[in-house]
Amino acid sequence: MDADVIIIGSGAGGGTLARALADSGLQILILERGDYLPREWGNWDPQTVFGEHRYHTDEQWHDQDGKAFSPVTGYHVGGNTKFYGAAVLRRRSKDFALRQHQGGDTRAWPITYNDLAPFYDEAESWYFTHGEAGADPTEAPRKAYPYPPFPHDEDIALVDKALREMGYHPFPLPLALHRLADEPEQSPCVRCPTCDGFPCMLHAKGDAEVCGVRPALQHSNVRMLTGHRVRRLIHGKNGKTVESVETDQGSFKARLVVLAAGAVNSAALLLASASEKYPSGLANHQGPVNLPSKLLMK
Repeated sequence: MDADVIIIGSGAGGGTLARALADSGLQILILERGDYLPREWGNWDPQTVFGEHRYHTDEQWHDQDGKAFSPVTGYHVGGNTKFYGAAVLRRRSKDFALRQHQGGDTRAWPITYNDLAPFYDEAESWYFTHGEAGADPTEAPRKAYPYPPFPHDEDIALVDKALREMGYHPFPLPLALHRLADEPEQSPCVRCPTCDGFPCMLHAKGDAEVCGVRPALQHSNVRMLTGHRVRRLIHGKNGKTVESVETDQGSFKARLVVLAAGAVNSAALLLASASEKYPSGLANHQGPVNLPSKLLMK
């Protein structure tokens, strides 16, 4: 065995899980397809980020008609949280229940909001979350946020005031930013205008690298291999466990494998792991999958 637990991906799911398991004593191996995103002036340059797409993959995906398109996604330690706008909203209580839609119903989750609430609390603490509990009339019961909400900019404050006068209930977005309002000279976050869509040059954004992977790697039982693209999962004889993980650099084995490669790439990897037992993709019992197998694995 190469580890007790292999985590495929170091983004929001994988990076956070690595931190959660770090003090368990288990041997944790993170397999990351990409590498650390370079810290450079281009991080804050719109032309570099959005014009040249320096930090995005140049691979082409294909839609259901076979037409190629650029996914505008990247492969880095921390995953796409390197580029998100740092808004960290919780699901509502009703999101976990049976949902009725015109095209059919979605199943209820096997857990409830109350089951997740303490883990939301912990994650918000790790991710430097600012917000105001109770300001959103649709939110479920919760504890106070670790940090107070960011004050509105002048123009947003005017919009907030106007909406309240109309009877609406605007609320400050919960933001995962390492901002020390009482000590601005010591604050990692400087409230720059390059947050949503940009990587943070100051590492002040609460992303999965800063808040998940880095703290996890402080533990001697956690290690990460970058540049390891997983190509296939090989299941055991019973078809219920993953026996090995095949990458471009070799195969790895663990007692438990966590697939946290993002919504699209996780599905694509399962499709690419088809076998005699699962001809339509690993663990696919339903047949149709709303993702062509040619989409990513080229």
